[in-house]
Order: sequence, then C-alpha cells, then structure tokens
Amino acid sequence: MIGLASAGAPVSDEEDERIIGWEYPTDSEYRPHMLCLEVDGESMNNGDADGMRHGDRLYVDPTDMQLQENKIYVVHLHGNGIVVKRARRLGTDWWLFSDNTDYKPTRPDEATVIGRVYYHQPRGKRL
Repeated sequence: MIGLASAGAPVSDEEDERIIGWEYPTDSEYRPHMLCLEVDGESMNNGDADGMRHGDRLYVDPTDMQLQENKIYVVHLHGNGIVVKRARRLGTDWWLFSDNTDYKPTRPDEATVIGRVYYHQPRGKRL
C-alpha cells in the first residue's frame, strides 16, 4: 500500500504521507503508473456484499481522470484530504457520491480527481 483513501472522514495530508506496506500486484492487476491505496472508513459500504470496507485495497489508474457515470474515483477534496467517491450525473451537473447514504455528495469543482478505481480487493482476499 502506498496511501489511504478515505471512505468516511477525509484522510489528513499528514496521515496520507506514511507508507503502510506493499504487496506486488499480479500481472492481470498491474497497470503502468497504477496507485495502490487502502480504504479508510465506511462511506463506500452500502451494506452490499460487494461494498468497499475499511482495509480493502483499491488499484487506481491515475491516467483515467475523466468522470464517467457510475464509476468510482479517488479524489482530493480541497483542504480535506483524499476520499473515494462514485461519479453520477444529475441533469447536466456531475456529483461525487458515497455509496453509504449517510454521507453527503460533493461537487467535482471542490475536488481534484486522482484517478479511477479499476480493481477492488476485499481485505484478506485476492480476487
């Protein structure tokens, strides 16, 4: 792991600077320039078995930053750290939502997209 991506309260910049371990991805998981992050929190867990949970791993493609409907992104909320959100279009506007409805949506102009999540590995398992 090279960082934390919050699925709850944003991760502070100091907290995100620490390296929390590393595991090499398999050939099928690897992409050039990929980022590997650990989920911190429960905002992307809607109770579904496939939801993201605290401690899960995310592989992020930082070359894929164009928002697409229903795709999941890691974003830096200005002044609040790094979070995981799902992109949704409402009318002509984009919004970033948590899968857990206890969390409020965010406007993309309040964030910088880091990349799209292309692989989700539940804690303790390889997919």
